[in-house]
Amino acid sequence: MKDFSLSTALRYIFPSLVAYSYLYMCDATLAKQIFDTLGILGTISLVFLGSVIYLLYRPIFDTFIQRLQDKFRHNSDNYRTYLKKRYSHYNISSREAQLLYMMIRDKYLKDNYSQMMRETASGIHLLYLAGIIAVPFFIWQLMGSHFAVPLFFLLITLIICFVGGFFLHKS
Repeated sequence: MKDFSLSTALRYIFPSLVAYSYLYMCDATLAKQIFDTLGILGTISLVFLGSVIYLLYRPIFDTFIQRLQDKFRHNSDNYRTYLKKRYSHYNISSREAQLLYMMIRDKYLKDNYSQMMRETASGIHLLYLAGIIAVPFFIWQLMGSHFAVPLFFLLITLIICFVGGFFLHKS
């Protein structure tokens, strides 16, 4: 608990708030009914759900989103692609390059890794997370043939979150 901070709390609470917001937007009656029925247990469950969503998100990011970022890097290298090329004789993966960079950063570049860079990285993760959470709600709305405001909002959310996260991450 020593390293627990507001950003750590937000990391685990944000997904549940986003999911509940999407649920409320898609079916306000169901969202209200869930909280009326569960009471305080609903709040605790919501926080627990946020933690589970975040823990599931990290492997998705590490496995798919990072690889897409590296693949679409045509004109310049990011730290992962640079390290993968530099140490190509070891055939390191994107994940291993990420870990190598973090070890180097934490030992030698700590002064250069500014608060602003940390906040930008956190913001990018929140964008991707909000986009990933929107996917099942978008599918739910498509399957229900509710071509209305919630469906349009979720589509716009998906586009903004994924495209925004991708271009912010690319810079």
